[in-house]
Amino acid sequence: DEVVAAILTLGEPSHPAVKRILWQAGQPCRDAAGRQLLESRHPGVLRLAAESLTEQYPHPKVFEAIRTRHDPEFIAALLRVVTRRRTAQQLQHLRQIQQLSWLQPPFDLLAAIPPALQPALVTFVNSTRISREIRAGVQEWLLRCGTPDGKRAATEGVTLLDEAVIQEVVRESLVSDDDDVQAWATSQLRSHAIPEAYGLLVERLDS
Repeated sequence: DEVVAAILTLGEPSHPAVKRILWQAGQPCRDAAGRQLLESRHPGVLRLAAESLTEQYPHPKVFEAIRTRHDPEFIAALLRVVTRRRTAQQLQHLRQIQQLSWLQPPFDLLAAIPPALQPALVTFVNSTRISREIRAGVQEWLLRCGTPDGKRAATEGVTLLDEAVIQEVVRESLVSDDDDVQAWATSQLRSHAIPEAYGLLVERLDS
């Protein structure tokens, strides 16, 4: 177990030693490697699992880990992959994902995502085949609970939310105790055609 953990911690997905313990070694060795992918929280193992999506044929345990793991460390490692330039191979694998254990209403686990990775959550979800309802739920969670960058990502591009929901959140955010949230809401007054936008903007002048 310790040798397998060390190889997965130090190796790249394409390294011969990694491929051997995942695909070619005896059953006990392959089982140990599978447990690492499903359970280990070591940054090296998390990185290897996430970066395996760049390989032509990721190991089935990688997809199982993506579907079933819900620990914050694994979610963050997965989102970090999509913050970099995505390859055609990676996008092809992401399109195979239809359900995630951590991406279910009421989306409580999203609060554990580091603020800097909230925009990547939108990119990740939109790259999968997760249902429209779940993607809309993610956008609404970010709009209501996210950082300004998370809120901005939720409203950029194609939004699945009803315009009335966006307008409601913008109005609420105008009186937020967080100056950055106020600034985000002010920037949305015009783009979302908030009624009485000019008056609301004038009220913000002293803020």
